[in-house]
Amino acid sequence: MNNNIIISADCICDLPESLVEEYSIRMLPFYIEMKDVRFQDYTEVDFSSMYDYLKQDDVKVSSVPAAIEDYRNHFMELTKNEDEAIIHICVSRKISEAYNHAVVAAQDMEHVFVVDSGSISHGIGLLVLKAVEMARTHSEPNVIVDELHKAKKRISCSCVLKTTQYIANNKRVNQTISNLLDIFHIKPIIKLKNGAMKVRGVCLGTREYYVKKYIRQIFRNRKAICEDVLFITVLSDSEELRELVYREATEKIEWKHVYMQDVSATNLCNVGLGSVGLMFYTK
Repeated sequence: MNNNIIISADCICDLPESLVEEYSIRMLPFYIEMKDVRFQDYTEVDFSSMYDYLKQDDVKVSSVPAAIEDYRNHFMELTKNEDEAIIHICVSRKISEAYNHAVVAAQDMEHVFVVDSGSISHGIGLLVLKAVEMARTHSEPNVIVDELHKAKKRISCSCVLKTTQYIANNKRVNQTISNLLDIFHIKPIIKLKNGAMKVRGVCLGTREYYVKKYIRQIFRNRKAICEDVLFITVLSDSEELRELVYREATEKIEWKHVYMQDVSATNLCNVGLGSVGLMFYTK
């Protein structure tokens, strides 16, 4: 990779640690607040510990993006000389204040390029991997940033929620609406469109039924799917559910690379236990 270009990202891009290390991707942690205590994601709390905590009854957690000062310190620590450029890829600005914080932090740093991924979780990760790939052959950060803005329009980022209580706790849906959905056991399918979370359908029935329906809906236009990389998220400790999702997602599409990957504590506390997600590129 071009040694003069550093690829950086919010820690909620949810890439496998092996890829983070292989490509020297620099991560900036977010925060989790629970019981009036703040923990740093990626360093002080992870998927496993957050999962165990959320399995308890009546617990509430909320996520907090990195502050402006966090971004400023992060960018300053990454720069060794004036010839180096930093491309930092953020969660969608329509979902979090992270992008705005990063832009303010970098406003006096001409070597820092902040990219709004327009996505969450592995959707960000897909764009990070694209940046890494391009940094191998391109020396101009402006060229890479322009291509990333084109590529993000082709990312399909979606999930089906077992409950909407978690996104209600983080003020991304009205609590009354969330309660009604749970009362009637309605599972919403959430898809990112133009950087915002939109409901693209609802599911009812057993877990097996609504998971299959979600996967069929997301893959219904197979000709438009780029079969290079698929990220699968199953936020459950049920091996049966994980096997079901993997089988349904790979049965009819010959993916070149499939990652079944846990998410950050931040993303887990936002979408909640039992959620299933699929992220990939379209043509």
